[in-house]
Amino acid sequence: MLSFKHLPVHLFHIAALLMIPGTFLLSSCERECKNKQTYYRDDDGDGYGHAANGLSRCEQPSGYVLNASDCNDADSSIHPGAVELNDDGIDQDCDGFDGKVWYRDSDLDGYGNPNIRKYGNSAPSGYIARGSDCNDSNKRIYPGAAEIPNNGIDEDCDGKDAGQWFRDQDQDGYGNRQKRYIGNGAPGGFIVDSTDCNDTNSLVHPGAQEITGNDIDEDCDGADAVRQYMDKDDDGFGNTNIWLEDDVLIPGYVNLPYDCNDNDPKVNPIAAEVCDGQDNNCDNQTDEGFDLNNDSKNCGRCGNTCPAGYTCKNGTCVKL
Repeated sequence: MLSFKHLPVHLFHIAALLMIPGTFLLSSCERECKNKQTYYRDDDGDGYGHAANGLSRCEQPSGYVLNASDCNDADSSIHPGAVELNDDGIDQDCDGFDGKVWYRDSDLDGYGNPNIRKYGNSAPSGYIARGSDCNDSNKRIYPGAAEIPNNGIDEDCDGKDAGQWFRDQDQDGYGNRQKRYIGNGAPGGFIVDSTDCNDTNSLVHPGAQEITGNDIDEDCDGADAVRQYMDKDDDGFGNTNIWLEDDVLIPGYVNLPYDCNDNDPKVNPIAAEVCDGQDNNCDNQTDEGFDLNNDSKNCGRCGNTCPAGYTCKNGTCVKL
């Protein structure tokens, strides 16, 4: 066994230090690592480590970096300063936000112009998140706006101007204007026409055959047609054989027929019958009510008056 009792004092102290394993080496290491640093694991190799995986070391371990600002250490495309892909639900640049696309809303209708955009975490002045406006200069045009049918304008930005369609319940090809649908196409049972005045009767529609005097407006012109008769002699009764039909009375025509002589205003159904050899009241009888056999003023014929002192018997004037 070594003995150091005969060594000089300064050699004795050195020998004592050497007898303690690692004493000299540890002291040297301690002198070199006075300023230890924390290194962070960089699994994705993007140069940015994750703060949750740190080691305090004298030297940088392999796979570790000094930066601890990576917000996703499993994806090398995600780190501070990375290119942000807007509106993809991922925060590529680790600033705490997914970058947004903002659209210019010039007409202030709440919908932006999809062709004028800016990017960022917050909306610039005059920009909004919705970019589906098809006309950013008219605040009445935007997705969901009320459509005005058949005006050539796509108010609701669905790519089409809406049409107007009407219910044709009786399937006569004419629709009911009171039952309307506005849209890009006709639903079943709806048509373009809206001129039916009775959509429960297929015999009633514009252009239908009018039946006169039945109080039904078959042709939807606003009135039941009336048959009218030509009144040439202007006595209020028309020629039964000359007529036409219309909703309004035509000059020279009347509603009453049965004039048996439309050239003589004294001949009509309400005229007084006179003894003149004609049918004055149009009852298909001539000189009815006159006794040509015994009437001294019309003895044997109309207008034949017996002279004074004579009377009419059997149609002949005889002396009293």
